Amino acid sequence: MDTQSLKDKLMFMSVGYICSGSLIAILASIQFYASFFSQEQTFFAALVAVFWVLFSAVSILLIRYLVPKYGAKAIYEHDILVLMIGILFISLALNIAMYFVGLLIFFGALAVFFYENFNRQVAVARAGSKECLSLCSWAIGPIVAMLVIIIFSFTDYSLLATRILFAHYIALGFWLWIQRLDRHESYYDAPTVLISTPQENTSSKAHSDEEDPK
Repeated sequence: MDTQSLKDKLMFMSVGYICSGSLIAILASIQFYASFFSQEQTFFAALVAVFWVLFSAVSILLIRYLVPKYGAKAIYEHDILVLMIGILFISLALNIAMYFVGLLIFFGALAVFFYENFNRQVAVARAGSKECLSLCSWAIGPIVAMLVIIIFSFTDYSLLATRILFAHYIALGFWLWIQRLDRHESYYDAPTVLISTPQENTSSKAHSDEEDPK
């Protein structure tokens, strides 16, 4: 395997690892942040769930406007960057306001990041590509997150370990964002319902059919 092929595989796997791992890390660390902010855990968890549902829905509605207006490439190429900003706020949160601002950004970006990337990766797997095995990163992410949180939950460093866990998602996400910019993807295979204006959508579909005839 040459260097470029290895880099492509790492990029492919990083998407699932960050997406699923960061979500599980957020949910599993609720107890640590609730304690840190001196909040009742059940109420705090319910509030996080409300943010998740509400801002995921808002994000999907917003993306239906932004992609036709600015194009799939402009939006999808930077979804990981917005996701990292949300994780950064959460990892550095010193008060409850900072934490929920991070959640707002994170859940909004995650809805787009998950929708776009999961659909594209499953499409690759269905095509019978060897990349199918790389989808295991969607399972590895949660496993790593849970192991870290469980191991440190019995220590005085549970919140610190969680913050470091978030920091490594940020570092990996930044690397992925840089690699995406370097590749100059067209995103013609992104979810067609969100990809472009009606006029552009026809040409995009034709382009897709040319590159992947059935």
